[in-house]
Amino acid sequence: MLSININYDSQDTSKGSNGQLKDVAGLNGSPISVMPGFPDLEDQFNQMGITHIRLHDAYGVGDLDNGLIAGIGGNNDQMIPNVPRNEVTRARNFIANFSNVRTIYPNAATGMSQGNYDLAFSNSNYEITDDYIRRIMNNNASVNPQGINREVLFRIGRTIDGGPDLPANFDIYVTLVATLVQRYSAQLNMSGIPRKIAYWEIWNEPDLPFFWNSSDPNRYYDFYSKIAWKIKEIDPSARVGGAGVAAGYNPGSAYLDGLLSFCRSNNVPLDFLSWHYYANTTSDPQNVIDIGNNIQNTLQRYGFGNAESLCTEWNSTPQASVNVFSKVQSAQNAAYIASSLIYMQSTKVDRAYYYRGDALTFGLFNDEANPVDPNFKSFCTYSAQAFAMFNQLKQTPNLLMTSDTFTTGISILAGKSGNTVKILVANYRIDRSLSQPNTPPPSGRLYRQHYVDSGRDVAQMTDDWSVQHYFGGKNPATLQNNDVVNRQSLAPQIPNNAELTPRSRNYGESSGGVTLNVTNLSQNVESLETRRLTEGADLSGILAPIIQNVSFRMNGATCVITDPGAVESSVTLYTLTLGNTPPNNNNPNNPNNPVNPINPGNPVNPGNPVLPGGGVVGGGFRFFGTGTIATAPVILIPGQIVPANVTVTTGSRWVLDVTFLDSWISNFGGASPGSPFTADVLSWAGRGSTRIVILLTFNRSGPLRNLLAQTRAGVNISVVPSGSFTFTVAMLLSPLS
Repeated sequence: MLSININYDSQDTSKGSNGQLKDVAGLNGSPISVMPGFPDLEDQFNQMGITHIRLHDAYGVGDLDNGLIAGIGGNNDQMIPNVPRNEVTRARNFIANFSNVRTIYPNAATGMSQGNYDLAFSNSNYEITDDYIRRIMNNNASVNPQGINREVLFRIGRTIDGGPDLPANFDIYVTLVATLVQRYSAQLNMSGIPRKIAYWEIWNEPDLPFFWNSSDPNRYYDFYSKIAWKIKEIDPSARVGGAGVAAGYNPGSAYLDGLLSFCRSNNVPLDFLSWHYYANTTSDPQNVIDIGNNIQNTLQRYGFGNAESLCTEWNSTPQASVNVFSKVQSAQNAAYIASSLIYMQSTKVDRAYYYRGDALTFGLFNDEANPVDPNFKSFCTYSAQAFAMFNQLKQTPNLLMTSDTFTTGISILAGKSGNTVKILVANYRIDRSLSQPNTPPPSGRLYRQHYVDSGRDVAQMTDDWSVQHYFGGKNPATLQNNDVVNRQSLAPQIPNNAELTPRSRNYGESSGGVTLNVTNLSQNVESLETRRLTEGADLSGILAPIIQNVSFRMNGATCVITDPGAVESSVTLYTLTLGNTPPNNNNPNNPNNPVNPINPGNPVNPGNPVLPGGGVVGGGFRFFGTGTIATAPVILIPGQIVPANVTVTTGSRWVLDVTFLDSWISNFGGASPGSPFTADVLSWAGRGSTRIVILLTFNRSGPLRNLLAQTRAGVNISVVPSGSFTFTVAMLLSPLS
């Protein structure tokens, strides 16, 4: 078991943004379904806490000049593997037609090839993209109780397989872009979106010929500079950048060093450098640190030290197959995701966008039933839960100093705010099979996926709902597309100058769970909530379920959490709530070695029938002892903990805080018959928890010790002990002020 120290009194300014959590949990894809057959996910995106969307591969939405051709383009196959075999041909045709007719400028390619501005602008489909951006940003209030404001990064270019050849006329293309910047940044009344788009990424993966079919990087430099200057002319505050390179780690390459050198020499604006990282060659999430450090050094070398570093695509693999689509939704990949998000806090990554976040291929949602209860329909995945758990840290954004765990399988991030500490722990072992398309999941079971519904031709989707949902109110039967142009042979791909390698790990300790030592606490820990995702666990909610068998104990100013369940391919979120009293040794929650508050040198011994207490602790009376549930689940309150001179009056209220040190609570039944008080729950996490706080209201007056000494004067609490019919219990009885 790996022991990790977390210093509550020390902010780690080397992580995040000067010690503040960076919001790196953005997504590619849309919470609004981009194609029939896939669900809307507005509620789910909000539950995950997603605030940043990259508008890319949305199949027409945000695309300037798509020209998909059915069956042409190897990456088109990422949409096909889940389609039934007898529907593949029809699905290919539907995907191409659906994407092309939703393109913003359906005649752009023809107009550019003829040098005709009017033709390039003809039959523009602004309404479709307007509507999607508006819905993404407005964020339906009925499923947005947190009031999340979503921001959109606009990728200038095409959807995957939309055509590899360069725009035929850069000047016309710049004018097309300028119209969109006016619409989405300068004059929002044109589109009706609630706030402007601030980030504009110029093209996608120009280092791959099937996205940018040229072996001359100067063509991209020219293209980038024309667009960047035009965007800044219209909106000087806009953030512009590129190139969204596929090879994020390629020191000295034409689309990293070369682009920066060009921009420096020609005074071309560049507010961010964007890059991608798919870990199919190493399966190591720590490699994102290697890339981030290299990007930072490169930016500084060319005088762009203040520019941002944006990872606009990342995943464990880019290789599409039915095996991959299940593996990227597994608990194993969830641990990879959480580890990556944690490691991004330790390097130059200002924003990141996972590919992808919706229910399409590589996505975070599928068509499976819940693994715990097959009768419950749930299309959430463990990877979606990983994002939700990471975004819980936004509630505690002040990052704390932790032990170095980089040489183990554990990644950890801890933060605090107010009286709350949250700790995220991911346990991931490097496994190259995770990213290999021909290797099935370890279980051999494939998750059921959504797939495109091509039952109707696009021109037949004229029902009111489809017209509004997919076409911005335009009748699809009237939409045409003429952007398919003759395709040239692909140019040679530029070489990679370096290869990443996995970092060395020792899994000896980390494979057995963790012990977390939260040191230098200024307040006592009142409670611990633990949530965990692991393969086969509950998927009925976006946030992983609460588990009950994790212990903590106070050791002076240190809270010790012992968790042997934080094993490989798991992600665990611990939430500590601090109280108003200074730290002491008297607040255990199922500890391994509870302390006797009356005699700290003598630990509680479950073999002793009673360890009588006495004295006053923090204004209350505390007791440690053992009991039996062999005959009844009534927990008696020992009278000897109360001094003889304490009296109560009718109606007086006292708080009884009960913690079971080696058992958990299965039921609460109120006061036992004949008790001089009624008992009501003030705080209880429910079945499986170890602590319950009860309000006692006395219905008669008298010496408190005498009242408690009455036969069966107690509360009904059923517990499940770890031993044979015995439990060890701590009680604190305090008058309610």
